[in-house]
Amino acid sequence: MTSDRPGPETERAAAMADLEREISKFFRSARSLSDRIAGRIHPDLDAPGYALLATILDLDADDQGVRAVDLANRTRLHKSTLSRAIADLERLGLIARVRDPHDARARLVTLTERGRSAVEQSRVGRSELMLNRLAEWDTNDLVQLATLLQRFSRALTPDA
Repeated sequence: MTSDRPGPETERAAAMADLEREISKFFRSARSLSDRIAGRIHPDLDAPGYALLATILDLDADDQGVRAVDLANRTRLHKSTLSRAIADLERLGLIARVRDPHDARARLVTLTERGRSAVEQSRVGRSELMLNRLAEWDTNDLVQLATLLQRFSRALTPDA
């Protein structure tokens, strides 16, 4: 007698399909939120530009500047793509290229006062939004989600 119940392979395939669909929705929502935040900083700023600004803030905690190669390593952007993005952000007045105090031939990228303030304010706004949207969530659920997302991120990261 055979069972009408799906086997483990079918259940796993269905679970993976559900996961892929939900990840797709999550990425679209996150991108939309980043686009809105970027637009508040500057109407010509897009989500990737905002992500680059946030990365510069993370890497340049002492406000001395960051090397383009370090930005490329962190963002995994091709050198030419990164160069165009830096030029765009500089044109918008959100970053500046400054002389490297350790190598007079090199230039570092740093946030302008306007850029730093805008990214810091956007992070506060994003945190407030998250707090409001997840106010009904149990703390254990938040911890579990963070743990699973960290694990998921590591699984997708090459050379991790």
